[in-house]
Amino acid sequence: MKIAKRSLAVLSLLTCASLAQAAVPGGYVGMGLGASRQDTPNEYLVSDTDAYGVTQSRQRGGLGGRLFVGYNFNRYFGLEAGLAKYANSKYSATNGFDTVKLKYETAALDLVGKAYLPLAESGVSLYGLGGAAVVRSKATESGIVYGYNYEDSKTKTQIRPIAGLGASYDIPNTQLTTAVEYSHIFGKTNGDLVPSADLVTFNLAVNFG
Repeated sequence: MKIAKRSLAVLSLLTCASLAQAAVPGGYVGMGLGASRQDTPNEYLVSDTDAYGVTQSRQRGGLGGRLFVGYNFNRYFGLEAGLAKYANSKYSATNGFDTVKLKYETAALDLVGKAYLPLAESGVSLYGLGGAAVVRSKATESGIVYGYNYEDSKTKTQIRPIAGLGASYDIPNTQLTTAVEYSHIFGKTNGDLVPSADLVTFNLAVNFG
């Protein structure tokens, strides 16, 4: 998975950072921005080009983000809640006369536990996270068939597992913490409206410890 490989590469670079303390005990609030991707199906659409002159376009992935608030009980354990929005997946197919479009929208409200591994007194901590997310996914099909416009949408909400990893760095002489984080929601892609989803973000948090 490309997003996962990129996130691991960035995390390996962060382990070379230095100075400051490890994960700051106490409360914090922050936000993250980065790349996201939904593992959405497109079984309603044909291949890119077929014998009947039907062409298809698709867009999976783009800007995603997450707002979060949490509390670190000590340097090793914390609890965090977040609200994430993933980039829409969009598909379209046309034969020059009729057009079919599909759009998937996904957002998630999660609660995760975090386990930190401080790297000595470098100020860098590696961490893993895991918990559950209330995922809301909406699929909308629209288009023009035989000259008539139509639109139909379905929304589904499920509780799904979420897991991830990251590396954080406490900026010296400030109440700020930066992090690079990767998370994965374990969805059900086959015929389900709640797909798996990946999010890689650069985070900035303000500590109140």
